[in-house]
Amino acid sequence: MKLPENLLWALWEHSDFKDKVLFNNNQIEILNRGKYMGDFGGPDYSDISIRLNGSLLTGSLEIDSGQSGWISHGHSADPAFNSCILHIYGEASGSDTVRKQNEEIILSIPIGILFRQNIHSALAEIVKKGKLPSSSPLICSGNLTDLDPELAKKYLFELSISRFHKKCKRFSDLYYNYQQNIHLLYFLTPDSEFVWKYTISAMVFRAMGYSANSSLMEDLFSMLNPAFLIDYSDRVDFSDYLECYIWELTGLLPELSEIEDDASISYIRNIKERWEKIRKYLNASRISKYQWKTRWQRPNSSVYLRIYAAVRIVSGLWKNGFSEIFHQKNETLTSKEFSKVLSSYLQVSAGDYWSLHNSFTKEAGVALHILPGESRMLEILINVFLPGLYSYFSVIDNPKLKELCKQSYLEMKLKNSPGVISKILRALIPHEKSDLAVYYQGAVELSNEYCKKGRCDVCKIGDAVF
Repeated sequence: MKLPENLLWALWEHSDFKDKVLFNNNQIEILNRGKYMGDFGGPDYSDISIRLNGSLLTGSLEIDSGQSGWISHGHSADPAFNSCILHIYGEASGSDTVRKQNEEIILSIPIGILFRQNIHSALAEIVKKGKLPSSSPLICSGNLTDLDPELAKKYLFELSISRFHKKCKRFSDLYYNYQQNIHLLYFLTPDSEFVWKYTISAMVFRAMGYSANSSLMEDLFSMLNPAFLIDYSDRVDFSDYLECYIWELTGLLPELSEIEDDASISYIRNIKERWEKIRKYLNASRISKYQWKTRWQRPNSSVYLRIYAAVRIVSGLWKNGFSEIFHQKNETLTSKEFSKVLSSYLQVSAGDYWSLHNSFTKEAGVALHILPGESRMLEILINVFLPGLYSYFSVIDNPKLKELCKQSYLEMKLKNSPGVISKILRALIPHEKSDLAVYYQGAVELSNEYCKKGRCDVCKIGDAVF
């Protein structure tokens, strides 16, 4: 893989090197990596120290993309490079030594032999450390000038489709796991549709945990006894009973003696009264309140509000949402209309209590009316509903609705994207309006599976620019 010099400089400065390396019967130790001298026509680094076959050498270092750069760049005829004691390159294309203007011969080695791991791991490490030679999270950011934006768009599209199918595969696996758990832990054998409802609901809870509490939120829903859902999901007061069950499992309910706010006392008392009627369904340990990660959360997105929103979204789905979605009869439904139907179940009223509270002990500074925010709602659509429903409609062999899920995914638009992903999109398609979720998802896949892992050699963009 032919890497640009600025990236090789970053690898030289920030990579974890072996203590000693052997290269063509030469033993080399890197003792001091020296000082970068900038682009002033001389060697790249001064004052490096190495031990070569037991002898201590101090001098300069030149790094080139290819081994042949020593001659093609004129270093062999330039007295300024007579101070070099070592030549390093990214891609081999010549011998293992180079000759200086003063006729001295020095060792010329590939940078890859210095790393404790392979080149991919070394690249991934400088990405992780934030030591790329530009502010972009793309390893190839300094080499995109001649990249065809159409190639980038096409590749992002391919990666987005790949990411979508990964999500679908994950839902199929989760369905199987939950089906087994329900049978083995609760001795229940509900029909396939029930298990799909259960699986999608668990993933809604996970999504409402955001990154900090995602796994804990999924665990929280999984602690529900499925028998409760079977017995109560058709009741008009299902939402209230689901909420009291969930709060009892969270470990976040305070004792009434700890509360001074009348509204909170009344709210918690109602929860505890309902709980006594369904206590029989409890057959799992509760979560400890200390397991929840609550630091650095904005008041209007506290874990309490997220739990409440997850409860209301899921209860609405079990009441009539799943029935409407799973048994959609509108033959002329467009992807835009389908997305609108799904979205209608993903935002709920904060209600009288939670519109004015951030937790059971804190009142809100600003009243909230709708939960969650639009960006989170779109994230749930893209990461939960569409791949989950695509998997469901694949199983029941409904090609029209299956295709509608995929088309909705491709046409979805986002209000904004996170900083890192936004930088990737601006670098790859600078003159393209990149609000389509398909580009966003492609950029996420590119970042996670290629950039962060240093897999430039198997990336189509890396192949084009390196």
